[in-house]
This record gives sequence, structure tokens and C-alpha cells, in this order.
Amino acid sequence: MSIKNNVLERKNERITSLFGAGRTVTIQGTTINGHSGIDFVPEGWVITLEEGEVIAVKDSVSGVSIGTGNDFGNYVHVKVNSRYVLRFCHLKQGAIVKVGQKLKKGARVGYMGTTGFSTGVHLHFEIRDNGVAIDPLPYLEGEIALSVVPTTPSTEPLPPANTSRHVIVAGDTMTKIAGKFGLSLNAANPQIKDINRIIVGQVINLLSPEKSTDN
Repeated sequence: MSIKNNVLERKNERITSLFGAGRTVTIQGTTINGHSGIDFVPEGWVITLEEGEVIAVKDSVSGVSIGTGNDFGNYVHVKVNSRYVLRFCHLKQGAIVKVGQKLKKGARVGYMGTTGFSTGVHLHFEIRDNGVAIDPLPYLEGEIALSVVPTTPSTEPLPPANTSRHVIVAGDTMTKIAGKFGLSLNAANPQIKDINRIIVGQVINLLSPEKSTDN
């Protein structure tokens, strides 16, 4: 994999943990399953991969903190546009940005640390799409642009109330997803025309089993 949109100032990112469900971490008897972002080392300054506005800053956590609501430690959240928010977590104490501050691409957001639910110095990086954690890798590799968002309200109808949202992860196929949720293939979002070309990080809507039917 090749990182084109960097989150470390020295552009020397090394991934230690990918996005997805296949991870379990236990610290001081507390276990967390799954992973809502990507972890990076080595230690250094953390930068934003897109310009945006700082919408949240936490700088009150001095070290490892378990079960106190501080799992992400010190963090900075940067709103890129109406759709995407970047989350930089486990930062070292000593905030260098503030809420409302506008940041250019490549600007420093903080220094890597090991605060919150952390086993060592690293950056936990997330991308939230309308509040849902998605796989950051396609964006980091330049396959998908965070800046491409419609400037006018979408005319596409909202999905029916009897749907579930699924974020594509590495190894997913529509057949595998349908089997996992007990659905037929036609339950997938009709925007997906080719079941062999789904993209990691893509969001699809799935009809509940009682509403899905075979064609």
C-alpha cells in the first residue's frame, strides 16, 4: 500500500492496525473488539490530510485512561465539509489548535501520544461519513477524494426505514454480505451495478430479511 495523503508530517507512516472487525485489544482487564480507524507509527507530528475546521478538541488526558469516557485520549476533530469529519486520537497533552480554527491541508493538529485506551505511542485516525466510521485506507491511498461532495442537496430519496447500513471492509463481496445478513442479492443498494467492484469504505443500504425478495 502507498500513502498519498499523509497524516504524519515526516510522511513516514507505518500502519500497525487496519480498520475493521478483526481486532481485539485488552488493557487492564477491559476489552474492546473491532477497530473504527487505522493506527499509525512512528512517533511524530500529526497533520491533517485535508483542509477543514476544527470542531472538537480534548486535551485533558495525561496518560492511559480506562473506562472513564476517555478511550480516545486527547483528540482533534476536523470537519472537512458537510459530510466528512477527520478524527486524530491518542494525542500527547498540549493542544496546538482550538475549536473554530481553519486548517490548511498539511497543517499540524498535534503530537502523537499514548493517552486514553492505548497500548503505546501511536495515532488512531478515523474518517466519519455522516457520523459513521468508514475505512480510511482508500482516502489515504488517494483512491477516493474527501473533497468531492455535492454542493446542492441530494435529490436521491432516503432509504426505506426497514434498511440497515453496511460499510464495505476488505474481503467483502455482495454474496458474502448477503449471506451474513440472511438476505438475497437484490437487497443491496441499487446504485451498486457490479457486485465484483464494490469499494472498501463504500456504504450500502440493506433491506431487512422480511422485506427482501428474490427476482
